[in-house]
Amino acid sequence: MLHHKLQRLSYGCLYHALFAITGDEAWLEHVDDVSQPRWHARLHAAGLMVMTYWSSELIEQPCPAEFWTVLRERFAALPGVPTHISLLVTVKGLNVGHHIVAVALPVSEDHPAIISDSAKNSLWEMPLADFLLSPWAEAYAVESIAPAEVDAYPEDPGHLYFTEPAGDYAM
Repeated sequence: MLHHKLQRLSYGCLYHALFAITGDEAWLEHVDDVSQPRWHARLHAAGLMVMTYWSSELIEQPCPAEFWTVLRERFAALPGVPTHISLLVTVKGLNVGHHIVAVALPVSEDHPAIISDSAKNSLWEMPLADFLLSPWAEAYAVESIAPAEVDAYPEDPGHLYFTEPAGDYAM
């Protein structure tokens, strides 16, 4: 489910978290490049994109506990959902700044949460209740990796949701 390697330096978590989710060791060749825009460009070049579910990195307000419940419920409602959701989770760094870890969040409470924190020696596995009380649940950003291909997603026609004229909302 998740892969794990210990960081050799105090940076490089962007690529370690991506490796943890994809299992592709080629991502680890870039650990010395801490540029987030270059990380995004590399994702795009690989045909991937980031889907953001929570972000408050600028004001550093961790997500509320109920966020995790709502996220799990939304995924549980999807057809063919796996037992875990693979996520990139941004938390407070050990020394300064932010740190990105990979989390396999269980969709039901029957399965444990699994964390690949590249600052730790190995994967961590814990009951969902323990995860929700852990520093890894105090997230400034929660994202997933998805294919960056238009045809990978069904069309979602706006007219099914909005039947009124645009009115004052039009630019």
